[in-house]
Amino acid sequence: MRSKSQIKKVGALRFLRWMKTVTLQRSLIMESQIHLEEFKTVGLRAEVYVKQKKVESAVQSAFLKDNSEWSQLQIYVDDNKNFLPKVKVKIEVDRDPPLLFRTEGKIMKRPHTQYINCMVQEDLFAGKMHATLFRNWINNEKGREWYDLAWYISNEIPLGLTHFNERAKESGSLINARPYTTQTLIESLHTRIDIINMDIALRDINRFVYDKQRLEIWSKQFFHDIIEHLKFQN
Repeated sequence: MRSKSQIKKVGALRFLRWMKTVTLQRSLIMESQIHLEEFKTVGLRAEVYVKQKKVESAVQSAFLKDNSEWSQLQIYVDDNKNFLPKVKVKIEVDRDPPLLFRTEGKIMKRPHTQYINCMVQEDLFAGKMHATLFRNWINNEKGREWYDLAWYISNEIPLGLTHFNERAKESGSLINARPYTTQTLIESLHTRIDIINMDIALRDINRFVYDKQRLEIWSKQFFHDIIEHLKFQN
C-alpha cells in the first residue's frame, strides 16, 4: 500500500498534469480565435472545438501519445450560400515532436498574402517512411502509407535521413541503438515489403484513388523495384 506522502505526491502530479492540459487547451482556443478571423475575409464562418480526453494514459506506442491535443475545425458558409457543405477538419498538435527537422517558408495567397512555416519535403518523407516501416497495424495494413512512399520516390524527393533516425530513436526502433544508414534502411524496407498483406493494403487505398488503373501495378515486386530508386539526404 502507498503511504500518505506517496498518495499526496501522486495527487499533486495529476493536478499539475491537469493544469498543464487545461492551460494548453485554453491557449489553443485563444490562438484559434485569432486565426478564425481570417475565414471571415472570404465569407466563411468557423468554430473550433477542443476534444476532451476521456482517459489519461501513458504512451501507447511511438504513434499514440498522451502528449497531443486534438481539435476539430468546423467551417460553414452564410445562410444565403449553398454551394459549400459544412466541412470538418480534425487537427492534432504534438506537444513533444521528434526534433532535428528543417522548415522553410511557403507563400500563401489567400485570404491574404503571407508566409507559412512548413517542414521541408525531405523530412516529411522521413516521417512517412518511419510510419511505413514501424507502425504496427497488425491485420490492418495501411495502403495509404505505401501510396505516399511511392509518390515521394516517383517525384524524386530524397529522404531526410537525420530526421528519420531521430524519429527511430524516439520510438525505440533503432537496431542495436545504431542510426540507420542508406544500406540498412533499404534492407529493412525489403524485409518489410516481404510481409505486406497486399490485399488489405489495396482495400485500404482503393477508397482514396479515383483512377483504379493506377493501382494495377501494385505488387510486392513493384515496391521492391521502386525503393531501389530511393534517394537520400542527410
